[in-house]
Order: sequence, then structure tokens, then C-alpha cells
Amino acid sequence: MRLTINDLDADAFAPFGQIIGQPASAPQDGGPGWQWWGGLAQMPGPGAYAIGHLALEPVAPRFDWAERHAHTYELLAPTTDVVIHVAPPDHPDDLGRLPPLDRFRLFRVRAGQAILLHPKVWHGAPLALTAPGHVTVLLAADTGPENSRVVRFGGEVLEG
Repeated sequence: MRLTINDLDADAFAPFGQIIGQPASAPQDGGPGWQWWGGLAQMPGPGAYAIGHLALEPVAPRFDWAERHAHTYELLAPTTDVVIHVAPPDHPDDLGRLPPLDRFRLFRVRAGQAILLHPKVWHGAPLALTAPGHVTVLLAADTGPENSRVVRFGGEVLEG
């Protein structure tokens, strides 16, 4: 039996599931080199996950902010090589207190790899290094303001 390969189309695929990708709507957030759309779909189950999308353009790796989530993990799966800044979960009882900036590290995540960030780990949006790309992001569906903090570095910048 020979099957025909169909183009992936939301209507044609609807009986089987949902397509996740960059939406046509305006991004919910963004910065130099990145645009964010969150809550595009949920993967139900005992611990439901929200699925988000990052669209990336190559930029110099410069970071002036970080965030962390008190109780939830975050999975990042890029389609191109990216760099991400992370810092250990120092001061676990003070969600908004940054560690010293020299505690941050930069990591290259290659296309085809994914990273799972532990709760309370400081991080930010990954940035594309050489080519435009995308990152699929999975977060617990209850990851919200009461579980997250975003902190600016007060004029300081980390560069790669």
C-alpha cells in the first residue's frame, strides 16, 4: 500500500491533534533577537503542560535580565544552535534575589538537543547564534506570576 504525503494543515490534522508553531498573531513579549508566544496549547494529564514558542533571529549574546520559576521545570528545544545564560538557584527562599552576576554561565545548546531547567534556576530567553530559528518551550500550566520572577540586572550586561 502506498500512502500520499500530505502538507501539514490545521484542518487536515485536526482529527489527530494540534499543530504547534509560530502563530500569526503579535508576540506576547520580546527583546533583541527573540519574540515569545506562550500558552499555545496544553498537554493534559496529571501535570498539565503549557506549550510556548520562541522565534529567534541571530544577535550578539547580551543579557540584562533573568527569570526563574519557584516550583516548576522548563524544557527548551531549539531548532538551531542557541546560547542561554543560567545561574544556580541561590537564595531559594527569596525568589527575586539574583545571585552575583559572576555566578551566571553561558551554554551553547545545539539543534537537536533540549535542556530541562530545574525549579529556581535563573535563566532567560536563549538567543540564536548564526541562523534564525525557533524554540519550543514546555512549562507547567500553572507557571504564572505567583511562581515566577523576572529581574533586570540594574544596568549591568552579560556578554558572550
